[in-house]
Amino acid sequence: MKSRLPMLYRLSFIFIVFFAASCSDDAPIDELTEDLYTVNFTIDGFATTPNPMKSGVGQIKKLASNGPSGTSTDTEGNLYFWSFNSESLDPDIRIAGGGSPSITYNSGIVPSNFVNSTFANESYVAGKALSISSGRELFIKLPIKLATSITSFGLDMGSTDTGPKDFELYYSSDEGTSYEPIELINQFGSLSASAKNSFVYDLRDKNISGSFLLFKFVFKAGERGMNLPDYGATGGTFRIDNVYLKGTAESISGHMLKKLHYNIFHQDKNEIVYSGEVDYEDNTDIQVQLPLGKYYVCFVSNASKQDLLLPSDPLWKSFYVSNRFSNYEAEIFGYSTELDVSEDVQLNVELMRWYSQIKFEFSDPIGLSKVKRIRVSQEHEPFFFSPFVADLSNPVLDQTDIDLGIDDLSTNKQIVFHQFLGSLNDLKAISYKLEVFDENNLLRTFIVNSTLKNNMQLVFRGELLKDVPQSQGFAITRNENWGDNREENF
Repeated sequence: MKSRLPMLYRLSFIFIVFFAASCSDDAPIDELTEDLYTVNFTIDGFATTPNPMKSGVGQIKKLASNGPSGTSTDTEGNLYFWSFNSESLDPDIRIAGGGSPSITYNSGIVPSNFVNSTFANESYVAGKALSISSGRELFIKLPIKLATSITSFGLDMGSTDTGPKDFELYYSSDEGTSYEPIELINQFGSLSASAKNSFVYDLRDKNISGSFLLFKFVFKAGERGMNLPDYGATGGTFRIDNVYLKGTAESISGHMLKKLHYNIFHQDKNEIVYSGEVDYEDNTDIQVQLPLGKYYVCFVSNASKQDLLLPSDPLWKSFYVSNRFSNYEAEIFGYSTELDVSEDVQLNVELMRWYSQIKFEFSDPIGLSKVKRIRVSQEHEPFFFSPFVADLSNPVLDQTDIDLGIDDLSTNKQIVFHQFLGSLNDLKAISYKLEVFDENNLLRTFIVNSTLKNNMQLVFRGELLKDVPQSQGFAITRNENWGDNREENF
């Protein structure tokens, strides 16, 4: 459980979390000139819907799903991946459970500068890269408790003319107590400031295990040629992109994060008073102490395989919640309100659904066994929800897709996914592009359009392999009792 408390208030921080008493933090109660009032939040509304893909055909590719009788059906995949396109240090892909990864440089500085990048990846467009100035050392710490094997590590890197052109790479499995070398010479092959240098390291012979894997980069001037200035160890800048760790892990596709995020802001001072996250169960009580005043309160629960997109240091005027489109099974419930504290308060928090369900039903009269993969891309702007500011500019850059491996589409001719919207009650235009593949080839591409609001079901119904341009003939059905239901022909 994480918590953050501004020095301005120096408030006591008391959590009563019935299901996780062992992880509570105790904070001393300081002498305050202001009276403190106890606010007790009782959290309700964690009812979730069945996994949508159980009745559909798409499944996230499993990493280390355990077969019968202890046999392994492990397949290698990304345990972690950073595209940095959302301008966040949160990875696009991560092992569910086991802790949060971190990226720091020099003596624990957390980088926060993101720049335009030309470093594309097979799954992510070139969007942003992480840029670091005066970085002598870089550390990437990864929880690996649920990993059953570590196979490779890689990233793309570039630097300015005065930046490093070489580095040493080490790893540690005892959280930095000792390091073992991976490669001591990593000379850039391309020296220009805009060039991409890709590095891949085979880790299979390292037999890495434990709770954390820590990578340490030590940067050097390197061979610079005749035209580059000297290495500016205190001013040179480098950037990294498309950072990944590959391997296998324990049933990643079935391991769900179950987190409750809480944020309490002081209205007048635009400051956060309490912020953090806890694992949740069906019944949770959270108790805080607040002085006299008016506050904004937001709770968000997340049952999914990836973390939500949240600002790292929020103020209520810039606070938002979002979800990566690739995290398509996410069940996200939320609650926000204004709170006027002048006495002890008991507040029942009823979490409401903050997403809608999108379903494609395929009416092809022929079998669809030739379809082996469907990729869904959102053509509309990514959705985000700002509970306290109605006209906040979109802070989200999400260019992820839903990539569904298909076993047999003939038995159940549909795919289902969730679209996060937040508490959005007005219809918004949406557009999805579907790319349909067999084993090796693209069979068809088409686009569907409709409108959507929160807490509704939207169904697109039509022939998946019909040889027609775009989305002609799709029928659309809405179910607003979910809140909403809709069908569209294609």
